[in-house]
Amino acid sequence: MQILSRVPLTYTFKLFSERKDVLVFVTTRLGGSSQNHLASCNIGFNMEESAEITVANRRNICNALGIDFEKTTFQQQVHEDYISIVDLKNAGSGLLQKENALPHSDAMITTEKNITIFAQAADCVPIAIYDTKQKVAAVVHAGWRGTVKKIAQKTAIKMIQEFNCSPNNMLVGIGPSIGRCCYEVGPDVIDSINQNFADTSKIIQQHGNSVHLDLWEANKCQLIEIEIPESNIEIAQECTKCNAHLYYSSRNDNGRSGRFGIGITLL
Repeated sequence: MQILSRVPLTYTFKLFSERKDVLVFVTTRLGGSSQNHLASCNIGFNMEESAEITVANRRNICNALGIDFEKTTFQQQVHEDYISIVDLKNAGSGLLQKENALPHSDAMITTEKNITIFAQAADCVPIAIYDTKQKVAAVVHAGWRGTVKKIAQKTAIKMIQEFNCSPNNMLVGIGPSIGRCCYEVGPDVIDSINQNFADTSKIIQQHGNSVHLDLWEANKCQLIEIEIPESNIEIAQECTKCNAHLYYSSRNDNGRSGRFGIGITLL
């Protein structure tokens, strides 16, 4: 990935770095006002931090990237496969208060310029999808449950069915998350993956006496399954647990973690 801003520190994908019609960015935990174990650029409302600090971090990110703070939109992520449509009526949901975020949603789609839609993460997979012809943008939050439910695939299908998008025109950025190197899973997760993926040879792998899950590969596979070209999919290849100095990781922080995220804005 490539640096977009240094304070706060944000990145973008090579697939999106030269585009003038869309901005895709990944935030980090560096360059904000949060303290202690949330230091320093937490963007998720947390009972251990005042909302004012979280909102200030969000505002600073918007200012650094030159995007409209008031139209930055958040969702109440529930590890399901619910998808919301964001327009001028609900833009800005969840920006200042957690309770006002779009309810029961793990993916958002918009066709409106200058609205930023945000997926938060702290080990789960944040994903951005963009159709270069129809100018439709989406973000996805995919933990293992969302990955099993194929929320990334369902979001892309909704873009195709409702907004006349084409898989050939879709660009996908799969952001930092817990990597296969660190993601040991139990029998319940393994069974769910086996039930929902035809070929799990690249998704589930034995590591000594433990079994590890590759969320990146699982999400890439489900997108390729609906004929998004593999060359249109870029994976950040950064494990949040291995890089807990750069990204928030719930596993590394024993559940007391802040949030980073992925955002997309139509320009």
